[in-house]
Amino acid sequence: MTTNDRDFDQLFSLVTEMRKVMIDMKNDMETRFDQVESRFSEMDKRFDDMKSNMETRFLKVDKRFDEMKEEHVVMNRRIGNLETAQLETNARLSKVEDSQMKTAAALTAIADAIKERTK
Repeated sequence: MTTNDRDFDQLFSLVTEMRKVMIDMKNDMETRFDQVESRFSEMDKRFDDMKSNMETRFLKVDKRFDEMKEEHVVMNRRIGNLETAQLETNARLSKVEDSQMKTAAALTAIADAIKERTK
């Protein structure tokens, strides 16, 4: 072999080896990118799950607030009814007190009249 042939063979071997190294690097990079993409997919799934869980929790909280609001309306009605009943009871008590005072005054007048007659 001549020097030119030997140089060409060495150059060809070097280029072939370099090509193999570059292909290996490319394959390694593709593998790493696939791993990164896989991790991002996992993270996306986890975030989607978290979002779904949060939406479910928010819906439950909204439902509880709605129930509390309904209960609050019912309690306000009951309190209003109790206040009305208390006012009616106070009015009745006032009438009873009035009638007791009139009865006491009448009994006092009768007692005074009986005292006058017995004298």
